[in-house]
Amino acid sequence: MAKRRLGAVIPRSKCPAAPVSLRRVYLDAGGYSRDSGMYFGVGDPVYEVDSETHWGTHLRARDRADAKRQLRADCPGIKFKR
Repeated sequence: MAKRRLGAVIPRSKCPAAPVSLRRVYLDAGGYSRDSGMYFGVGDPVYEVDSETHWGTHLRARDRADAKRQLRADCPGIKFKR
């Protein structure tokens, strides 16, 4: 399965030590975030990853489980908040 990441692959040296939150970014019909107005385009859903240490990224995934799989592939020890 090809990754549908928005941006570069996460170098393992940059993986967050603190648990991260993972949330879906809801887009309007034009591909803009309903919350921030940021443009992502249309396609698979977008997920935002953020930690208390101000580390974050966005990625495209079919669902939450797929987003976690993609993040674990880049950062094997990553922990998720509920």
